[in-house]
Amino acid sequence: MSTGSLVSEPKRKKLNGRNTCLDDLPDETLGYILSFLPTKCAVGTCILSKRWQYLWTLLSSLDFHDNVVHKFGKPGEDEITKIKNFMNFVESVLIHDALRIQKFSLSCNVLEDEVSRVKTWISNAVSRNAKEVHIHFNYEKWEQGHGFPDCLFNCGTVEVLKIKADVPVQLPSQIWELIMDSCLWEGGLHDEVVISAPNLWSLAIDDSGNEENFWVLGLLYHVTISAPMLKNFEYTGGFLKDYRFSQPSSISKASLLFEYGHMSNLGGDFLIIFSQGPKIIEISETVETIN
Repeated sequence: MSTGSLVSEPKRKKLNGRNTCLDDLPDETLGYILSFLPTKCAVGTCILSKRWQYLWTLLSSLDFHDNVVHKFGKPGEDEITKIKNFMNFVESVLIHDALRIQKFSLSCNVLEDEVSRVKTWISNAVSRNAKEVHIHFNYEKWEQGHGFPDCLFNCGTVEVLKIKADVPVQLPSQIWELIMDSCLWEGGLHDEVVISAPNLWSLAIDDSGNEENFWVLGLLYHVTISAPMLKNFEYTGGFLKDYRFSQPSSISKASLLFEYGHMSNLGGDFLIIFSQGPKIIEISETVETIN
């Protein structure tokens, strides 16, 4: 028996009536397959062969979550090392000019002296005309001047924006879906904020994480939202800010979840929302818990 006969043939599956394997598939198909993997794993396929070295750059959606990256770290690494390794990984991906990013997701802890690096990542994604941006920062000491880069709000390309961070934000005029969790409106310190978003049709606000700031810092201000196309509105919190709508009658679906004891704050334009036209309205109140 020859030596060659002892080597088994690679397993192949039939595709369109003929034997095939992954390497027979076109790059676009392989890129589509990679899109179902976590970004860390998709990028890791670069070691498989020369052909696979840059296939991951076909990804149009990048999801950088430090918990996922940490899973592949070395045992016994301290938290600071894990964060720095995560940051190095993100930069090793974004350095590639071939990327065409449609969706950019970032969820991570941020070191106080590394804020500028994180802002650069966001700017990088926006400069590639990303249409959907999700950001979740775990950083409680975000200092003045360390907010989001201006390009995130004036780029003209971001259509869906989801932010969870205790950071002042503006509202891009071209946005059509916005989700804000524990955020502050830019310029909202004792001021009246006017938000103009002619294309906005869905708005979700979660103020529940900011209640302490409202009472301690006195962040009780008016927010006027000019969004003639707004159809869906979701709110969680105590309505410690006075939200006003230039055209409240446009809202066809509203979901309100009040912090315990704050339902009495409901008033103004929200009463108008409920009184005009056929609406789908859900109102509920959280239950007080006693430890």
